[in-house]
Amino acid sequence: MPPPRSFAWSLGLVLAIVALAGVVLVFNVARERDRLFVLFRSTKNASVAVASAPRPPHSIAVLPLQNLSNNPAEDYFADGMTDELTTDLAQFGSLRVISRTSAMHYKGANKTAPEIGRALGVDTLMEGTVERVRNRVRIRVQLIDSASDRHLWARSYDYELKNVLVLQSAAARDIAEEIQGKVTSSQSDLRPVNLNPVKPGAYEDYLKGRYFWNKRTEDGLKKSIEYFEQAISQDPNFAAAYAGMADSYSILGSDVLSARVASSKARVAATKALELDPTIAEGHAELALVEFYYDWDWVRSEREFRHAIELNPSYAIAHQWYSYYLSAMGRFPEALEQARLAEQIDPLSLSINTTLAGRYRDLGEYVQAIDISRRTLEMDPNFVPAHFALGAAYEDQGLWPQAILEYQKAVNLSPNSPPALASLGSAYGYSGNRDAARKVLATLQDEAKQHYVSAFDMAAVFAGMGDSDDVFHWLGKAYAERESQMAFLNVSRRFSSMRSDPRFADLLHRMNLPAHPAAN
Repeated sequence: MPPPRSFAWSLGLVLAIVALAGVVLVFNVARERDRLFVLFRSTKNASVAVASAPRPPHSIAVLPLQNLSNNPAEDYFADGMTDELTTDLAQFGSLRVISRTSAMHYKGANKTAPEIGRALGVDTLMEGTVERVRNRVRIRVQLIDSASDRHLWARSYDYELKNVLVLQSAAARDIAEEIQGKVTSSQSDLRPVNLNPVKPGAYEDYLKGRYFWNKRTEDGLKKSIEYFEQAISQDPNFAAAYAGMADSYSILGSDVLSARVASSKARVAATKALELDPTIAEGHAELALVEFYYDWDWVRSEREFRHAIELNPSYAIAHQWYSYYLSAMGRFPEALEQARLAEQIDPLSLSINTTLAGRYRDLGEYVQAIDISRRTLEMDPNFVPAHFALGAAYEDQGLWPQAILEYQKAVNLSPNSPPALASLGSAYGYSGNRDAARKVLATLQDEAKQHYVSAFDMAAVFAGMGDSDDVFHWLGKAYAERESQMAFLNVSRRFSSMRSDPRFADLLHRMNLPAHPAAN
């Protein structure tokens, strides 16, 4: 063993090292002081530095812009600007943008940024104000980190109303750059935007049309068409107004308007929108819906749905409608995937949550379907489609008392609704209560004297009663009228008792609907 060194020698060595380090630190010889500090921090505090590094956000919710005009009658303008900024932000494909339906839940709500961020599942919130002064629009927007409630960025914009599309595009690009860094690296993902000047009066009518369209009621949709028509009369080259009109007619089809009338008007409007702006996702989605619901061109419909989603991955309605298509084709797992994507973009949408429940029902996952329907009704107990979805989940399991109860609630909430009456009548028939089913049929026949009642709804009641001749009589009429519900004929369990009838197979053949075991 080597002899131990003397204490004096060791002490001298330590003092020499300390002195040398002191010289380095004081005089920063050859910048070694900086290097030592960096080395120290990078070794001792590496884990802390990594943990505290800000993670770039990849999702945003555009909260309703505050109307500074002090005139509640102009709320439509602030809401419309919110919608359009949401749409423009969605063009940046790598950025997840929450749909306006969910964001609008927080209009005037006393919620903190972390609460909203958690509810919507986003990293960043955009909030701001809008003010219209004669023919100028002024908006101020700011970004908030939803986790920490920390202010990130703010900017103001002041443009003439005729150049409002330029304003929206500029604001969207600035916001995207702040969230994701400079977007020049992803220019190929950025769709071109039609920035032609729009006549101020036309733009205001367009925003009013969208305001009423978002109500999703029969009266609201009819009012929206009036405003879209006024916008087009003032500016015939306004593509978005044509797309809005197509939206309204498609939703009114087969329930309020005859399929032929609704499909014709929706197709003309969607086609015109795409002629004016081939990159408008709404136009492609609307054309896809017309091809799916009314023309039964399955190949072209899917192509248009996919194109709409490529143009705007954050367009929740396109994902929702595509899930309808996939369900009708019997591609249930894919349909569920699209419904989930729609729900991620628009988590508080009553309509999309109801669609998601239906997709779980397609797969026989009734626990999930019932749970989602009940949670949707907790958000709005009067939302009729959710009662339909809950009733259908019970119906598919043969739980007729529970199904009838939900359909009765739907009828009570919408007394003149043929789909609600048809669901109730069909359930009565399948449960063995033919007298009650006949009473519903009589009510439907009376309603038909006042407004449109689809032949498909009539066929559904007769299917519950087991009257096959009447079923195929009315299905034949629904086929001739090109009613939208016919697209789901092969997957509708309500007509499962008719599948062995050659007339059923003949209808499917004429519609070129695929045969798939999952529907049997």
